[in-house]
Amino acid sequence: MIRFFKDATDNDKLINSIIAEEWEMLGQVQQAQGTPAGDERTFYAKRYGWLSGFAEDTLQSYLSDLRISKNAGINMIALKYAYMMQKTDYAYFDDNLRKNVPAVSDSKKELVAQIVAKLVEYQRSVPGVDTVTAEGIKMPSYEAYMLGELETYTGMTLKLIKRDIEADAGILAKMKAAEASV
Repeated sequence: MIRFFKDATDNDKLINSIIAEEWEMLGQVQQAQGTPAGDERTFYAKRYGWLSGFAEDTLQSYLSDLRISKNAGINMIALKYAYMMQKTDYAYFDDNLRKNVPAVSDSKKELVAQIVAKLVEYQRSVPGVDTVTAEGIKMPSYEAYMLGELETYTGMTLKLIKRDIEADAGILAKMKAAEASV
């Protein structure tokens, strides 16, 4: 069970429910070294920051996505990393993952592409979104990460995210500030 660092508002509690579902899924994903992927505080801060920019109905829709996937035996976090591998290491994806990863429909790909294009546009104006860690390890690009993330969401959740992002050009700066507040 993950420790919650913020829980003052109803929105915090909703975000915490989402993060708890994601943390459980993350615990089932193993890094190549065989150790659990991620540490609690960093995971919480990153996910809290990302989720804090969305309206309540968007958060409710995503929480529903997570719970439906979980009940169907689908780990959305593992799926996100598989979709990212399709962009960052296509040969590995093609040889090892493709057979276990659901194809993304053309209509969903288009919606994801529209959202990612807007996020990348906004990201250019927000300092602190890096692709290299302090240890010098190159991380997947922001674009590849967001494509992998968003391709796991349902069409309904994607439509709500698109609405929220288009309504607020400062959404990434707010998300970054929320992440820093944890």
